[in-house]
Amino acid sequence: MRKISKIICLFLIIIFAFSAVACGSDPSNGEQSGNNQSNNQEQSGDNNGGSDKDEPYVAPSGNYIQYNSQIANVSGTIHERKIANTNNKILSGGNSLYKIVIPSDDGGNALKSAREFNNVFSEATGKQLPIITDDGLTYNSSDKYISLGENALSKSAGINVDYKVLGSQGYEILTKGETVFISAKSKGITYGVYDFLNTLLNYEVYTVYYYSLDKNVKELNLPDLDIKEVPDFEYRIAPFGSVFSLSSETRNKMRFIHTAEYFIKECQTHSAFRIAFGSEETDILDAAFVEHPKWFSTDKAQLCYTAHGDNAEYKALIEQSVENCKAYILADPYHNILSFSQRDYNTWCSCPSCQALYKKYGTDAASQIIFINEVAEKVENWIKEEEIDREIMFDILVYHKTENAPTRKNADGTYSPIDDKVVLRDNVQLFFAPIFGDYVSGIMSDKNANMRTLFESWKPISKNYACWGYDSHFRAYLSSYDTFGSMQDMCKYLY
Repeated sequence: MRKISKIICLFLIIIFAFSAVACGSDPSNGEQSGNNQSNNQEQSGDNNGGSDKDEPYVAPSGNYIQYNSQIANVSGTIHERKIANTNNKILSGGNSLYKIVIPSDDGGNALKSAREFNNVFSEATGKQLPIITDDGLTYNSSDKYISLGENALSKSAGINVDYKVLGSQGYEILTKGETVFISAKSKGITYGVYDFLNTLLNYEVYTVYYYSLDKNVKELNLPDLDIKEVPDFEYRIAPFGSVFSLSSETRNKMRFIHTAEYFIKECQTHSAFRIAFGSEETDILDAAFVEHPKWFSTDKAQLCYTAHGDNAEYKALIEQSVENCKAYILADPYHNILSFSQRDYNTWCSCPSCQALYKKYGTDAASQIIFINEVAEKVENWIKEEEIDREIMFDILVYHKTENAPTRKNADGTYSPIDDKVVLRDNVQLFFAPIFGDYVSGIMSDKNANMRTLFESWKPISKNYACWGYDSHFRAYLSSYDTFGSMQDMCKYLY
């Protein structure tokens, strides 16, 4: 598979388990006194509702730095790590002069990250650091700060970061003078804080309740850091279970997110009706059917993406969908992925117009692609006209009736689109959900030849991909469906 621009893949448990949805150096960098590895089972700062039996267990230190030095050699990945010691102190005699700096216009994530730093730092040292905003701050090499995100202090220090490369979850950590700068956006700030805590205090989370952390620390050297980390798969959604269902703080520690943290609110998968009509309430849909019956498929279970061939009705459906997209985008300034995807029924419109497109392209996906390209173009033009500083990505499903690609196989085994109309715009991504795959067997198994063909046939259609897999047997939920052994091969194949 070619290198995907801005790969956005949803991977579950250790990067890829399959979702139960129907559709080098001493990391401490300092001297510590006291008992380094406490086995005190104290409840962590995460409000996870654990009972006494579920309290976190503090494990021996891991070897995270060495692990990253190994994966940094994988071609195409960004895991750059230079870690050394300095003679300066973050903590001396149990006291610290350091302060945490956050942007004054922070939307909340930097503040949450600062508080989470203090939760862990205080458990290890008994001390918390003051949290201040960047108002009036300028850089001085002797000042003692831990700077989070892009702020006046980092700008004054000349910290130059390409946030597009980092994406929403990458980060850079740089020691300059006696200040540590953790540069990132969104979740990347939190993940950068956790990485910094790992280099300082061997903090590493293995499960919801099992983690490693140095304890009773009284002396702590300032590390000389030059780190740049970008996740190989930008988004990783936890599977249904304890990590998925508990608080966002718990998922952050595991480097996972919830679907609600991925999509624009109200615009998750299977949301075509909600976006087109503004609601999925029965009375709203009934009223819409009376006014615009051609907006519905022949069985009323899906949209008709051609409006039964009625040009006026098609334009009206496009315009209403665009206006509703605008409203959803403005109502949720924190997320940028909008899933305009079919409802979770294995049906499609059988009107003559849709059937004509199926005959031409060999798949029902064609009508959806042509429609979504027009909606996505109008929304992108609106964003530019209004000078909205956001990049919105539309999302459609490769699932059931839209699983086959509108491509033809060439003599050399590659694939080409039937025509340019079915090539997705740069602001539309494919969300693979190959429900008929064998997720116990590896992707290279003969049993998954059809799944490999599926992925290959869609290559020329889109630059951007997400992937949803399965870890449940939906006709026998209690039966064993062990997908653990197939994860690594799937990750390698998709990357």
